Amino acid sequence: MNWTAYIDNYCERLLPGFWDEPLNAISNLAFWLAAWLVWRWRQRESPGRMLRGSSDIHGLLVMLVLIGAGSFAFHTLATRWAGALDVLFIAVYLHFYLAVYLHRALGWRWSVAWLGVPMFFLASRVLSLLWVQVPSAAAGYLSAWTVLLLLCAHSAWQQLPSTRALTAAAACFAVSLSLRQLDMPLCSNWPWGTHFAWHLLNAVTLSLTTWAAVQLQWVQVRGKSDAT
Repeated sequence: MNWTAYIDNYCERLLPGFWDEPLNAISNLAFWLAAWLVWRWRQRESPGRMLRGSSDIHGLLVMLVLIGAGSFAFHTLATRWAGALDVLFIAVYLHFYLAVYLHRALGWRWSVAWLGVPMFFLASRVLSLLWVQVPSAAAGYLSAWTVLLLLCAHSAWQQLPSTRALTAAAACFAVSLSLRQLDMPLCSNWPWGTHFAWHLLNAVTLSLTTWAAVQLQWVQVRGKSDAT
C-alpha cells in the first residue's frame, strides 16, 4: 500500500495543494478550542479535591487535541497515512470513552472498565450490520451514534447529571453526520462543501461527551466523600 498516495474525498479540494481545503483545515481549530473550554470550565467549577485522580479526563482532553491535529494533517496533506491518523485518533477516543463511562458511571474498577475497549469494538461491528445500506464510513459513525444513544438511555435511567450533556451530544452528532453526508451531493451548488461544519459540530459533540465524563467524576468523588 502506498501510504503517501494522494486522496481527494471532499468537495472543497480541487488540487493537491497544502491549503486547497482551507475551511476543512482551519475548522479543526474547533477541537483545540473545545479541549481548552472543557479544561477551563472544569478548573473553574471543580473544587481542588475533584481535580485529583483525573488522568482519564486529561486523557480525553489530550485526545481532543490529537483529533484536531490528525484531521488538520489529513485536510492539508491529503495523503493516505494522514487519513489513517485522522481515523485512528477518533477511534481511540471512542473506544476509551466507553471505558471511562464504565468506570465513572457504573463504578467499575479500571482493571474491569478497560473491557469497554473491546466491548465498543464488538458493539460497533454488530451495529454496523444494522446500517448495511449506508456507506461504510457513515455506518461506522452511525454505530458510534447508536452506542451514544445507549449511554444517554442508561444515564437517564440512573438519573445521572451527565444525561443532559450526553443527550445534547447525541442530537448534535445526528446533525453533524447529516452534514458530512451532504458534502458531495451539494457540491455543485455549494463549492465549499459541508465537511467543515462536520468538524465544528463534532467539536461541540466531543466537548459535551467529555463534559459528561467530568460530571460523572464529580458524582463519584462526592459519593466517596459522603461515604467517609
